[in-house]
Amino acid sequence: MAASPGTATFKQQSQVRHGKSHKKVGSQRGQEDCASSHAPKSGKRWKCAECNKAFVTEGGLGEHMVAKHGTQEPSRPCTAQDPDAKHGLEAASRSTTAQDPDAQSDHSNSLEPEADTGAGADPTVTDPGIMQRMLSSAAGLLKRTLSGDEESTAARKPRMFNCWLCGRSYVEERGLISHLKNRHEVTLEQYRDRLMDLQRCQEAPQAAQGTSPTELHVANGHRTAAASSALQPSFHHLRQREQIQAQMLRVIRKPFPKASLYFFGSIAQTVSTAHSDLDLCVIIGPGHDSLWEPDVDREERAAVILKVRNALRKGGLVPVFAITKSRIPLCKFEGNAHLPPCDIGLKHDGVRNSSFVRRYVEADRKLLQPLLRIVNRWTKSAGINNSSTGWFSSYALTLMVLHQLVQAGTIGYIPLDQFPRDVSAYPELPEHVEATEFCTEDYGRLGKALEEFFIFYGHHWDVRSMVVHLRPPGEQLTKVDKDWTKYAVAIEDPFELDFNPAHQVGVGRWKAASSEFRMAALRLRDPTKVATFFQFF
Repeated sequence: MAASPGTATFKQQSQVRHGKSHKKVGSQRGQEDCASSHAPKSGKRWKCAECNKAFVTEGGLGEHMVAKHGTQEPSRPCTAQDPDAKHGLEAASRSTTAQDPDAQSDHSNSLEPEADTGAGADPTVTDPGIMQRMLSSAAGLLKRTLSGDEESTAARKPRMFNCWLCGRSYVEERGLISHLKNRHEVTLEQYRDRLMDLQRCQEAPQAAQGTSPTELHVANGHRTAAASSALQPSFHHLRQREQIQAQMLRVIRKPFPKASLYFFGSIAQTVSTAHSDLDLCVIIGPGHDSLWEPDVDREERAAVILKVRNALRKGGLVPVFAITKSRIPLCKFEGNAHLPPCDIGLKHDGVRNSSFVRRYVEADRKLLQPLLRIVNRWTKSAGINNSSTGWFSSYALTLMVLHQLVQAGTIGYIPLDQFPRDVSAYPELPEHVEATEFCTEDYGRLGKALEEFFIFYGHHWDVRSMVVHLRPPGEQLTKVDKDWTKYAVAIEDPFELDFNPAHQVGVGRWKAASSEFRMAALRLRDPTKVATFFQFF
């Protein structure tokens, strides 16, 4: 398929490297500012403002605040990503007042009462050690605030307009519109459509305090559907995927004339977003099943994937590299400003698995399409959806959602014998159809299903003995039944019964993830905090 006029060719697009900006926020010249002094090491980003105990996830901090300090919601941590946290600003206010007594009248609401110098004085207020730490932690903020002249401060304008595709920010909206048009081929109409989706999400009806659970489910369903609508891929993204598939297939067919290229993953499940990576499976021709027989040496599979890599490089897809020592050998392209990241593999079981999930989505599109999309996006923003670092994969989380819905009777069970192993029974690129025309009942089902997912895996799931599976309702499966007691979290693949998609998740990872699930359920059930659940959006 030829590229349309005005669209850069596959080779030109792939040669543009996408450099990610990594900003260092921290101390300068040996001074510990608010951002660095409260950013714990070893991955513990969330720190309690009351007792300085650090946690890996926000959910762990939230449970600690509830149990130890009686706070229903954790204070925002003062980390390197959030230098303007609440307790940092309060320390800066106290320090400013200490240097400028006249400033006390302007900040009287945020300062503590003046310490009594008598016998009943609070020793922590006048303790020089504590005051020194307060001054040290606010040094960086005070340096930027007190030493800068007014003209330079007024000249710096905040970058309020952010690109949702690559993360670049702009001072003026016209800069963002120009960037979207030139770098991502997003038209002005598409940009305005996204603004309308954002507005619908913000204006979704909110249940007042004390309303019934049904009304709260409807309100949460409104927000979930609006967020899903804004995250869905545009016509430009769908068209780009077709072009990438056609151009890749053209270069792969040079060494393998009878090859075919199939999509799998979220794109084949029709729950992808505009930011989704491309997961592709190369079928090199008749007899492809022989590559995955037990007697086939891994080196033979690696030789095939190396030929695919060389063909892609000659076709202009650079940089692309081969991973030959993993369980599933694949070619990996990290993406750039014009092309999304791509994984191209040989094992075709993913095509069947994706078709299996897509059948469930097609059976109840108004429920499963937004639900799977939001769960996938929320878990990524929470940092628990990344199998390469020991967390869950998107496929494992999808199986968890379907297991809970099938066992609860919310959706019907689909037998596995309807899905043959031969990939020729499935389309190379399934048609993408979005759910539309939601009614009040649809919103209620969606909001309830979202809340029940987090409640089930945060409070009720017996992870020590049970296995997540997609078998008929009522059927129980334990780790002992499958001899999987070595796994902290056990999820049975519907077709590869001896494969656990959550084998990389350890006990510590599960505790952190379940803590995030419980915190999400707490926010969804509280009308005053439900907006914080959708802060990823």
